[in-house]
Amino acid sequence: MYSRVALTAACAVAWIGSVSPGVQAAPLPKQQQAVVQTGSGGPEVLKLQTLPVLEPGIGQVLIRVYAASVNPADWGQLARPPAAGGSPERVPGLDVAGVIAAVGPGVTDRSVGMPVFGMVDHTGAALNGGYAQYSLASASSTAPKPSNLSYAEAAGLGVVGVTALRALDNGDVQAGRRVLITGVAGGVGSTAAQIAVARGATVLGTASPRHDAFLHGIGVSNVIDYTKGDIAGQAGQTDVVIDTVGGSEALDAFRSVKAGGRFVSIARADVTPEQCTTAHVQCFGSPGPAAGAPMAVLLEVAKLAGDGKLSVHVDQSYPLERAVEALQYMHEGHTEGKVILAVTNDAKVR
Repeated sequence: MYSRVALTAACAVAWIGSVSPGVQAAPLPKQQQAVVQTGSGGPEVLKLQTLPVLEPGIGQVLIRVYAASVNPADWGQLARPPAAGGSPERVPGLDVAGVIAAVGPGVTDRSVGMPVFGMVDHTGAALNGGYAQYSLASASSTAPKPSNLSYAEAAGLGVVGVTALRALDNGDVQAGRRVLITGVAGGVGSTAAQIAVARGATVLGTASPRHDAFLHGIGVSNVIDYTKGDIAGQAGQTDVVIDTVGGSEALDAFRSVKAGGRFVSIARADVTPEQCTTAHVQCFGSPGPAAGAPMAVLLEVAKLAGDGKLSVHVDQSYPLERAVEALQYMHEGHTEGKVILAVTNDAKVR
């Protein structure tokens, strides 16, 4: 594994240049198109609207979004009521890739025109999100776009890359380990599989048979058909389980972990602390929101992709105005890799 301290230092040196806080390359438009969640419910609450282009604040950058990623959390957010006294309106989306259009005060290691990917800033009260032509992000939540990836591919790196990497760290996945990943064809699952293979682990995963070719292509040695049941029996003994689906499938996979092994779930797994103790298995829950991860984690994801050890398979791509269709397709649960919103015609550019 790369030293995250070394990665941070190396990238900081690479980024230092003639950057002036608040500088922008050219006059920005005053308005933009964005998909807005107008209330609580299903996809019908999403509307394409005209919003102001926001100015970056202290420590922020404004990204001209070329592509945005659709994540399961975006669907989950639709049904959540707003906080007490809060507005029901929000712009969904966390993952984006594009070009920095402006830098805010205090930003000294980003420059206008820099191709980046990362996670947008949802902490403020302003309408800001990934399903838009322009998005604000904390400078520390962005990384240089790997030149071997298109913007559409890079848009799918942030959340799944950070989540997968942290889960693998919790699982202490390293060379020689036998790792079972549930939901291995999905965004987090396929990303975790590639990083685990890069570390020298043997990877097994649960998926439907139609994903066999894709999964063998990214290094999964044994694809287990979860519809047949008895996942633990099909898998045999494992050192680590990385669970991305939860439920009874997670519990079945848990039974494969040998004593002294590790079980990491980023979903709602039906595994109790008592079961972990009885089986002598170390159990870990979600490592927390991807946007809260240290910048060094995002930089490690960028380096893995740049070195050709991590790729992003774009299952389907939709224009911004068809975000509802993109969400519905993703929610069906049969995706192979990532679902992407192509916000501009440059989404496929490397």
